[in-house]
Amino acid sequence: MRNAHDMSPGPARQLLGLTSALLALQVLNLAVLDDLRTDPLAGVLETFTKPQHLSSIAAVLFAVVLVALRHRAAARVAVVVAWIEIVTFTFFHGIPVEIGPSKPYWGDGSGDALQWVGFLSILACSAAIVIVAGRLLGRMTTQPSSSPPQLVRTDRGPFGLPRGLPGRVAGRLMASNAEQHLELVQLVELPRQGSLCEVGFGPGVLLGLIRSRFPDANLCGADPSTIMLHQASRANAGDGMDLRLAAAADLPFDDHSFDVTVSVNTVQFWPDLAAGLREIHRVTRPGGTVLLAWHGGSRPTRIQRRLTLDDSELSRIASAMNQHVGHTDRHRLAHSELFSAAVRQR
Repeated sequence: MRNAHDMSPGPARQLLGLTSALLALQVLNLAVLDDLRTDPLAGVLETFTKPQHLSSIAAVLFAVVLVALRHRAAARVAVVVAWIEIVTFTFFHGIPVEIGPSKPYWGDGSGDALQWVGFLSILACSAAIVIVAGRLLGRMTTQPSSSPPQLVRTDRGPFGLPRGLPGRVAGRLMASNAEQHLELVQLVELPRQGSLCEVGFGPGVLLGLIRSRFPDANLCGADPSTIMLHQASRANAGDGMDLRLAAAADLPFDDHSFDVTVSVNTVQFWPDLAAGLREIHRVTRPGGTVLLAWHGGSRPTRIQRRLTLDDSELSRIASAMNQHVGHTDRHRLAHSELFSAAVRQR
């Protein structure tokens, strides 16, 4: 399989690099560029434990940790911390008059070249964090509008449309389906900086694995469950995914948006198989790939054995894909019944 992995950092890595750089700049500014250099009487402990210095370093360190852990609030915290740095450094050093504890580098002040380097570097790094984190927040913004009832089956229990506490438990169980996710991610092929959509992303496990394999891909998804949207967004926070609340038969994406569209263990929950496949065909580029998988395979797990489909139902899915998507091949994997189709021209 091709691997679109290259060395350019993805959005989350960019934000981690920038927040880490801001933390390093703060330490460098205190130790080398400004305070300890310009005041020979200042002690290291005294300088670093001043309330304004300590609180600033602690805030940036907190943002670094959240970004590193890919916490769902990481991008928002990074934006807030960066703006605080911009405002406080501008107040302390950028205003040309001395106000309270400020130490202006111009006007009434006497900042030298190294002080200006530290000041401008911190402002530039903070501004970059605002931009990158803002883009991440924009790409992670969801569009929560209720799916029309006819687009979603509500008679299949918590796995068909996860809701309430049973839906949360169902999401945790879906996330534990490691064997199937791991075998399917190896079958995904994307061009460099390609785009992929998962229809019915559930708790977001497969999208997370795809992000690890293709860090620069444009990853999107649609799921009709607000609980799954929350779980997937939290699991993949900071990864720049565009996750939306929508059903298979009404995908909120433009025509020919994706190189690959994938859906795992959802097709039986669609109230209208043909409508879902037509939408998948619409949003996938001609010549692109559609992968649909269902429980089963040659070595299904104990839970999967209870969910397998008979051959007539599998044949119905294959026939519908042939009709509405393109030439379809059926594959029996270890833990999946897989249908793959090359999208034909409309």
